[in-house]
Amino acid sequence: MLKDRKMPLLPFVVVVIVISGMLISFAPEPYSHDVSFDRDGDVLHYKYHSVIGSTTNTVAFSATGDFFIERVVMYLDDSYASITSKFMQEEMVEDLSKQLKMRGIDSICCDAKEVLEVIRAHDPGRTALLFASGAFPHILYDGTDDCPIIDWLDRGGILINESGCLGRYVSYGPNYSDIELTTGYGLLFAGVNDVAFNDLQKRAYATEGCDETLRDALQFYMNEVTFGIDISGIADAKNLGYVSDDGFSSAAIFKSRGGMVINFGVSLVNHSHFDHLVTQIIASGMDYSSELFYSHAGDTRWDDGGDIELSDRPCVVYGYIGSPRAIYGERIFILS
Repeated sequence: MLKDRKMPLLPFVVVVIVISGMLISFAPEPYSHDVSFDRDGDVLHYKYHSVIGSTTNTVAFSATGDFFIERVVMYLDDSYASITSKFMQEEMVEDLSKQLKMRGIDSICCDAKEVLEVIRAHDPGRTALLFASGAFPHILYDGTDDCPIIDWLDRGGILINESGCLGRYVSYGPNYSDIELTTGYGLLFAGVNDVAFNDLQKRAYATEGCDETLRDALQFYMNEVTFGIDISGIADAKNLGYVSDDGFSSAAIFKSRGGMVINFGVSLVNHSHFDHLVTQIIASGMDYSSELFYSHAGDTRWDDGGDIELSDRPCVVYGYIGSPRAIYGERIFILS
């Protein structure tokens, strides 16, 4: 009798297991996000998808059409001494890699010799070289116009300087005493006097002079000017952040020879607070000629799409989910 009473329970148990299995099998991916773009003539439709409710931001910038960063090559090499901390550089590289990946941008960490190979082989308009060492290794830059970094810019390359006075210091070996000071770097990179490139021993900050529309569109709040650049004497340049009373930008993009430089005037000691801001600028697709012509803040739940009217000028559209510490981002580059 006891056996007969237990038998009816078996089908029920089996059904529960099967149903549970079905529920697990068909459950959506827990962190699935997407931004889709669909062009119809002069109108670009965009739509967000996310399994969680979150804010969205969509921005569109005009562009020259010459620059679109698809990969970032980050320099890190123990063979050459740096002005900035190697430990902080390593942390920054790890964090930036994660932030860039979330926005669909490839990245790789390279030593000096590997960067040299990149300079010789990669498309300069699609690859950005990022330095946060404060000093260039001499095999890449020696303070003259006949070196690989300058050749990279002459060919239309993109250079990102994060922390340190751009071009002032050259490293010839692993010891701090192997770092030498150069002059004329302002002229080499921007056609201006060296004094336009800030190199302060104490961190400095600005509180005025930002483009509030740009700031709000990218949620870009960077105001340290310790290694900022005064772009007032540079013909093709754009301020991205705040500007100090004496004219130094916390972040700026400018035409450099045939290429482009993005300079962040920050010190690495606070890199965890601004790595995501650096990736926001990279992902935005802006160059020194860019103007913001569309910006919309929405939500994945009830305001998840929109239309952007295009012109005949090249542009970049960047959409991201979440705050500036985005959980997902996507871009499209439109030439015409």
